Amino acid sequence: MLSIERYAYSNKWRKVHPGEKVALAVGTLVLALNAGCLWTSLAILALTAWLLVAVAGVPLRFYLRLLVIPLAFLAAGVIALVITVTWEGSREMLYSVSIGSLTVGIAGQDVVRAGRLLLRVLSGVSCLYFLALTTPVTEIMRVFRRVGIPSLFLELMALVYRFTFVLWETAASMYVSQASRLGYSSWCRSLSSLGQLVANLFLKSFQRSQMLNAALLARGFDGEFRVLEPAYCFSKRRILLIVLWLVFLVVLDRYGGGEGFGGYFGRP
Repeated sequence: MLSIERYAYSNKWRKVHPGEKVALAVGTLVLALNAGCLWTSLAILALTAWLLVAVAGVPLRFYLRLLVIPLAFLAAGVIALVITVTWEGSREMLYSVSIGSLTVGIAGQDVVRAGRLLLRVLSGVSCLYFLALTTPVTEIMRVFRRVGIPSLFLELMALVYRFTFVLWETAASMYVSQASRLGYSSWCRSLSSLGQLVANLFLKSFQRSQMLNAALLARGFDGEFRVLEPAYCFSKRRILLIVLWLVFLVVLDRYGGGEGFGGYFGRP
């Protein structure tokens, strides 16, 4: 998380208007999650990787490590889609094992469907990574405020984001303190230290949140965070390229072998 935050503030696209980056990421995300063509998902993965690595300057190895994270969660869903259990042996299988009248196997159409799901989710995740690695949260909130998102939602978003780092920092400092006292030198000590860490983590985090709340009230906090907003300029060239990119995705999904976005909305 700290690395993502660091790249959000230090990447080469830091000075680009946040509205342009949000429009590109959100627009592409909507099309990625509703794509019916494999080429559409591959195009999105290729563009986001190129923008992050070649344009924004994010290390390729770091970006690939981020993409590996959701694969662990996708594995369960993909396996469930690929493996077919049926009482009807007439279905064509790439590989199957029969136990009496029960057939367990892998069907070709299920492999294609699982591949589409995998690419669709990865392309959507890559859009979120693009936004997170190029745009600080404060600027994303600024764009949301401009488009009419309620202030209450934005303030809750800011507090949740802040206290996520509070939990992270508190847990890290407690772990270092325990490790310096050989708290993880053996299996039994590790279990005991981990239990103590979890038991005290939320207590210490709550105490820090109370201190933060007192500090905000002492500074006249009225329910809205006000921060200095740097000046940005829209680029007509980039806006045109974003529009052309989104149109290209729609055309690619329609004529690239998929059913088009309209057809996908009607699928189960």
